[in-house]
Amino acid sequence: MSSLRNDATFFELLDAVCDGSATAAQYEALSGRVSGDAEAAMCYVTYLHQHADLYWRRRGVATGLPAGRIVEPIAVKRTGHVKWAMGLAAMILLALGMATFFKPVELKQDLREPRIAGAVALLSDVSSDASFGESTLPTALGSDLPPGRLELKTGSAQVMFRSGAVVDLVGPCAFEMTGSNRGRLDRGLLHAVVPRGAVGFCVTTPHAQVIDLSTAFDVDVRASDQTVVHVTQGHVRVIDLRSERGLFWKGDRVVIGPGGIGEVTRGAIFDSIATNSKLHYAIAAGRLGEDAVAHTDRDYQWNGVTSEGMPRELVGAEYIQTPMGDKANHELKVTLTLTRPAALYVFMSDREAPPDWVTEAGFVDTGWTIGLDNSARGVGLGVGAGASIDLTYRVWRLSVRGPGDVVLGPAQMGSNSEIGTYGIAAVEPDVTTRNTTRSATGEAQ
Repeated sequence: MSSLRNDATFFELLDAVCDGSATAAQYEALSGRVSGDAEAAMCYVTYLHQHADLYWRRRGVATGLPAGRIVEPIAVKRTGHVKWAMGLAAMILLALGMATFFKPVELKQDLREPRIAGAVALLSDVSSDASFGESTLPTALGSDLPPGRLELKTGSAQVMFRSGAVVDLVGPCAFEMTGSNRGRLDRGLLHAVVPRGAVGFCVTTPHAQVIDLSTAFDVDVRASDQTVVHVTQGHVRVIDLRSERGLFWKGDRVVIGPGGIGEVTRGAIFDSIATNSKLHYAIAAGRLGEDAVAHTDRDYQWNGVTSEGMPRELVGAEYIQTPMGDKANHELKVTLTLTRPAALYVFMSDREAPPDWVTEAGFVDTGWTIGLDNSARGVGLGVGAGASIDLTYRVWRLSVRGPGDVVLGPAQMGSNSEIGTYGIAAVEPDVTTRNTTRSATGEAQ
């Protein structure tokens, strides 16, 4: 049973913030709850979206938010998604921890009566230091916003679109609402958080269109005649002025100028790793190559089996350092969270056939091999490809079509002491494999 389910005080704080009656002390109290409690943060985000949904539905306007009963607190597992929810709660409140940063909402008209015909958004927060330039739109907190332009000179402001998409503007900034799920940023910085029901939310800039695919992202239109997009969750599609398109995923940063998509900095493929083991698994700080440290509890190294080196497809791959101590852990479960499509590899000992889960998950034998230098027989570690190889592993590949979890099982179901814990690596898929990629559940794309 959730700890929030019977917490009347918490829901009184939520109601006060949503109906505009909250005092500075209540803002501060809610700030303390959402900033330190993942469950409270998730509950707040859901509650606010449902409040916005009711707000628009009472005006007879359909929204992109899923209809449903009033939010009930749920048990929350502390994952990267929860960290995102806590960040979203903070974003929606615009750093709520400083109560003086906000003004209580003053809704002077009954919610049943539409105040502005054709409203596409709501001005849902304004910082105390915000100042606006010339604009035909209302700038009072809680105002309905029809299509039009906001000139934010200083401070911060938040716009919640009818679709449920939330945009935080950072001054100086010029942003135009062009529809119920789209806008144009001519200059300045915005942070967008888009719920599932608002997929397709679009931000146009002088250089590109940024189209949400259920995500959170930043857009910065700079004086240097560039648009910079940084994806903080999920993925987006960017279309430049030449109609060139690109998909970008969590952690990616792309610069677009008058000449089109330019510099791209890719984020990591591995977002996180979770196991049921007491031993330590780690996303390696470096990339896979000759003499790369293979395990967290040994100094063993991955190498090419011969002097020709390891398979070129693996060189430079992101990889996971696993503990050799789990080589006979028959209950092992390893959950990898990936941020993007990838070719995922596991290195399985060639001393026996791999466990059934390998082929059942959709992994295929590439025919490649990779060696492990474990300084056996009292001989020290070698240096370079083909030097002092003690164990050989087969390389198996799974083509993963998008972000999500992939679950791996044990290295073996027997007790062969000569079978080591498997290795794990990933690379972004090349164009020759994208048409045959599969999901983590084996579903064909």
